[in-house]
Amino acid sequence: ADGELAIGGYNNDRMQGDIYWVDLVQPSYWLISMDQVNFEDAAITTGRTAGIMDSGTSLMYGPQAQVMNAVQSLGSAQYAP
Repeated sequence: ADGELAIGGYNNDRMQGDIYWVDLVQPSYWLISMDQVNFEDAAITTGRTAGIMDSGTSLMYGPQAQVMNAVQSLGSAQYAP
């Protein structure tokens, strides 16, 4: 699929729907606060949590139970402690 990463803005021609802006908890890590994390229809977190928005990695880091729920929902992904 075609894709692009726009730094400092966005390309309206590539957009569908609304943009939702969120405040950073810690700007040095692009850390945001989240109410819940879902994979498809399954919630893998309960209660408030935090996450780092990083377009340059394919790693998942977090509490083991939450990461395992996410990995299991992805099917072919592997968990490596």
